[in-house]
Amino acid sequence: MAQMAAGRPAQISISSRRGSIEIDSSQGRREMGYLSMRELSEDLRDRGLRAASAATAAIAGRGDSFVASLRGGGNAVASMAFDGMLRDVYESEFRFNIVPLSPPAIYVDPGAMSIDFVY
Repeated sequence: MAQMAAGRPAQISISSRRGSIEIDSSQGRREMGYLSMRELSEDLRDRGLRAASAATAAIAGRGDSFVASLRGGGNAVASMAFDGMLRDVYESEFRFNIVPLSPPAIYVDPGAMSIDFVY
């Protein structure tokens, strides 16, 4: 331990404030066609409801053939699943926007540190 000439110990005072960084890429993501988490969840909800409604209507429309196939000994559920299996793949819409037009906004707080020596 360091001693001063007067016999008192040297003291040090250290204080700090954490720094932070925030990267906001929301504008670039919008330009690339990506949705925010809220928009994405609402979009998926709406798509799911529409798909479930359409599937229910399609299955109900095939009800007579379903009942007939049950009497004939076939596997109607497997046949209906196979018929609709790849339809969504061929009807999908693909978008490729690789580079956004706007760079991300970057906010930096470097923080601070203070070191004081008292002799």
